[in-house]
Amino acid sequence: MRKYSLILGLLFLLCINKLSSQTYGIYSFQQADSMKISFDKLGKKYKFVQDSNFFDAKYFKDSVSFKELRGQDWSEFIQSLQMNFLDNHFKWQGKVTILLQVYSNKNGKLDYIFFKSNSRDFQETKEFRKILKEFYRKFKFKMKYRSGFVHSGGINLG
Repeated sequence: MRKYSLILGLLFLLCINKLSSQTYGIYSFQQADSMKISFDKLGKKYKFVQDSNFFDAKYFKDSVSFKELRGQDWSEFIQSLQMNFLDNHFKWQGKVTILLQVYSNKNGKLDYIFFKSNSRDFQETKEFRKILKEFYRKFKFKMKYRSGFVHSGGINLG
């Protein structure tokens, strides 16, 4: 009987650990699809930043609108990302467009980055992902929100 209690206890702990672990990280949209990552479920936890009611009001400045601050935050993200690629001496062979969907927690830490590129070069994409992963670990948005949030947009590299 004692053996069964121990086994059931271990199984319970494993189940709790499995439920609490999340698959934060960097994924292509194709990977997200094959992994069955539900954007509908993510949409319940993370909100697109267009709604000013979603923004933590203590970060407003009298002369700056929510839209300007949101745009400035996203611009800083893009500039930091581009500088990260330059610092790592990464350059695509030719012009490449990257579509990004960036999910962050309410404090600005990155939870997910989903991307799609029009590059067909596997090696370049692999190097891109490696540099993006380093960036993902370091970057944090300055703005604070009431819950997790999503920015999306595209950048041209190359």
